[in-house]
Amino acid sequence: MKVIATIDNYEDTIDKVEFKINADEDNNWHEASNDNENTYSYTFNDLTESKKYEVRAKVSLDGAEVLKVIEESVTFKKTLADVCPSGGNLALCVISLYNKNNNYEDTKLYYHDGTIEEGDAGDLSYRYTGGDYALTKLAKQSYNSINDLIKLNCNGEPSIIGNNYCESNSKYTLSYNPDLNNLTNLKQTVNQALTDGYLTDNNIKNFVCFGDECKENKDNLYRIIGAFQVDGKYQIKLVKADVADKTLLGDTGDFASQSGVAYNTYLGNHNDWPRYYWNNTTKNNIWSESLLNTENLNKIYLENIGLWNELIDETNWQVGGLLLENGNEKDAHTAYENELGTAMTPLAYQAKVGLMYFSDYYYGATKNNWHLPGFVNGDNYSLATWENWLWIGDDEWFITRALNSEDYVAGNRTSGTADFEIVTNGGHGVRPTFYLKSNVTYVSGTGTSDDPLIIK
Repeated sequence: MKVIATIDNYEDTIDKVEFKINADEDNNWHEASNDNENTYSYTFNDLTESKKYEVRAKVSLDGAEVLKVIEESVTFKKTLADVCPSGGNLALCVISLYNKNNNYEDTKLYYHDGTIEEGDAGDLSYRYTGGDYALTKLAKQSYNSINDLIKLNCNGEPSIIGNNYCESNSKYTLSYNPDLNNLTNLKQTVNQALTDGYLTDNNIKNFVCFGDECKENKDNLYRIIGAFQVDGKYQIKLVKADVADKTLLGDTGDFASQSGVAYNTYLGNHNDWPRYYWNNTTKNNIWSESLLNTENLNKIYLENIGLWNELIDETNWQVGGLLLENGNEKDAHTAYENELGTAMTPLAYQAKVGLMYFSDYYYGATKNNWHLPGFVNGDNYSLATWENWLWIGDDEWFITRALNSEDYVAGNRTSGTADFEIVTNGGHGVRPTFYLKSNVTYVSGTGTSDDPLIIK
């Protein structure tokens, strides 16, 4: 088990960081290695899977006394690196991770075999599910959920996280420090909670480096939606971790703009906000006529990623769509059945790159949310924001069209809801989505954003 400590906001030089664990009979401190500017790690070996351990860390400043000792309960959970040898088939490694742990808490994977009571897809896929952030032991002493910890005030009234209708009159607060009044956006608020020890991140370890380098270039980070059966073989489906900008997708085709400030809910890394239309040329919801598809995604993007496009497989994207009411007004299983399952309207479009399906987004959330509709008045998918890693606080396009409205297609909103929008709306982000070839292999990495899976 690799233990990582991030040490921030110390003006003095750090002399060393040490860890110890209660599995060590000699009770020894072990000096950590300095992985980068402020991150230290140490790997404990020969631990028992799914057993809880007490880990302690101490920080010494340039010859001074120990600054602080931190104690935390952690459970050893295997990552892909523990079950997959370098050179192992990536899709089979994901399946092996599930089979060797065989429970959600250890893997954050659900196997959709039709037996999950809440209504899985039943397509024999293995899908990553859950939220990126989690309350720490300290936070759980006072709060039951992240919504208890992070609050949004809109025009003087409490509001749901993701409300983008009061951009200039919104205020974020942290319940444990309500007097902190300089929090102007959600990302800043989350980072403060991480620094203060109330949140952890990288709860879903499905980051992949899809590019030549990812330490300095976070734009090369992608994430595994899951392992899916395609023509009898399992293939990994990737989605870009953040929205793509014009350096990848270009400023022609269905490009709308890249300027200004993002919504204050946005958790991504762009300073300039890349926006695209779904189809601003023929202005209908036929995917084959969309320049976002034919020019931005399947021409410019593929050219810009160079040799990496050779790892992407040609796919029959199902673009028949579904009725409006079977998408945003129904639960996850109903949406899947009408989009890709037994009740779908068959219409295949072959290409390398597409977008997320409506049901991909639904099933990114934990199963306790699958009964919720995407967007209706009352309880909807805005309640699932912190439990869905696919939510990044932005408006984004899906590939799914509305069957009963010729100029509407699906997408998710800053609030976490999944809804339909007119194709000529130029205010949406785009995350390229694709299937890797079935022979793509794992090289290294644990799947965190700082230690993504390296593939070839």
